[in-house]
Amino acid sequence: MRGGAGTRPSHMHSEDTVLRIPRIPLFIGTVVVAALAGAAPALASSVTISAPATAATDMLINIVYSGSADAPGTSDVTGSGDNMSLRTFFEPGASSCADTSAQEKARPKAQFDGNQFIISPAPYSLTSTATFTTPAIYRICAYLEIGLNGDVVAPVAFADAVMNVGNAPIPCTVPKVTGLTLAAATKKLTTAGCAVGKVKKPKKTGKKVLVVKSQDVADTVVFEHGRKINLVLKVKPKKK
Repeated sequence: MRGGAGTRPSHMHSEDTVLRIPRIPLFIGTVVVAALAGAAPALASSVTISAPATAATDMLINIVYSGSADAPGTSDVTGSGDNMSLRTFFEPGASSCADTSAQEKARPKAQFDGNQFIISPAPYSLTSTATFTTPAIYRICAYLEIGLNGDVVAPVAFADAVMNVGNAPIPCTVPKVTGLTLAAATKKLTTAGCAVGKVKKPKKTGKKVLVVKSQDVADTVVFEHGRKINLVLKVKPKKK
């Protein structure tokens, strides 16, 4: 694995290099590969990411990538198949990873974590140690691919995870609040990183219960933290 700009490696293999990416300084340390020779082959290729949900800035963080490498057409003999590549990235503020690792690498804010070759078929485990100096919500993207040039097609296996570094404010992922009271809608919007904007109420409602009739932004849309969502209320319909 490799490090980002503005960092210095403490444990780097001699063949590794330090990437000079000027956006978000981070440091990647030693990667440990545990391909178990002679072990029973995996049934299918897989990758999982183990990382803390929250972390402080300027603190060493271990991120573990593990799973099974089993390139199509391999025999039961460990190492008999095509080598596979695990390409990993960090991207601040991303709502999702790109479809391929080549597309992810081309994103302006993406930080290249590293590219590790893995024998197939065999299980594997890689540990990346990183220090993030800039508060942000980072999306970790992992692509398990076949060979050297598999970065332009969909990976054989994929995983992503989200980590909040430095208590960064969460982005506003607009929830569905129609049918809720104004109090309930306000709480749900706040929890999702959003805020209530203009509220339009019907006239002459007396003491009738009001609920949200419509919202000006559809649910699942992502904005920066604190985005205001305008609401229109209506009298809560009576149960039939």
